[in-house]
Amino acid sequence: VVDTYRPISNLSYLVDYHLWGFRPAGFHASNLIFHLLNVLLVFAVLVPFVTRSQALLACAFFGLHPLVAEPIHYVSARADSLMILFVLLGTWIGFRKSPATALASFGMAFFYLLSAMVKESGLLFPLLWIVGFGLEGGWHWDRVAKRVAPLLVALMIYALLRVHALGGGK
Repeated sequence: VVDTYRPISNLSYLVDYHLWGFRPAGFHASNLIFHLLNVLLVFAVLVPFVTRSQALLACAFFGLHPLVAEPIHYVSARADSLMILFVLLGTWIGFRKSPATALASFGMAFFYLLSAMVKESGLLFPLLWIVGFGLEGGWHWDRVAKRVAPLLVALMIYALLRVHALGGGK
């Protein structure tokens, strides 16, 4: 019995199959593209908070570290890269230097939902975002709560979709 709910991961394999058939080189190429996007997003997320050279160093470490680069070689580990892609997109949208807006909160929630639909460990990233919001805004809980509320809505949507898909509502 499969007790995971990973529709976005499965969709990515389906798209690859339609593009490449059973040729593994295409699947590896897709994983490489996801990895390169993640490296660029690490830079985009860090550059507002550190110097450009520090962000480049972090990108190099992230891009070349064997644990992070593993999904390039190991096609079925794609969920890790894809989850990180959505987490980094949500982080980039939510922590840009511009003031927090409803659109930024919606973007974070949307990418949080996608990350959870890729791999369950994506559910944990709002904990890091809450710490980031606190550090960014001086732990004014009313502001933190406003930023976190859309994430809770996304969590509820994920839970409902998962229960429905796995037959938990029988």
